Amino acid sequence: LAAASRLYEKELAQGTVWKLISGDMVRLLLIQVQQMKTGLLQAMDGIDDLMDSNRLNVQLLATIPAVLLVTFGWRLFLRAMYSLRSKDIVGLPSAHAEMKDLLMK
Repeated sequence: LAAASRLYEKELAQGTVWKLISGDMVRLLLIQVQQMKTGLLQAMDGIDDLMDSNRLNVQLLATIPAVLLVTFGWRLFLRAMYSLRSKDIVGLPSAHAEMKDLLMK
């Protein structure tokens, strides 16, 4: 890339219009674009490798909130069911008082 850049700068210093017509400038620009494209593709491959290696972490981060929601939802449901079932249950002090009244009669 550096060699192509130096040649491009040399051609640019000699005159842009003539070099554009002769085709050397276009060829050098195409070489630079191709080199930048290969560098970009290599960087994208590196990013893809990182994403593949971190896929398990991302999946765990996605499932943790779901597990927490299900857990707290289940606890809320059980607490609601317990409170509905325990409405008819008499507390311990009132049960003692009721038993004492029944035994005194």
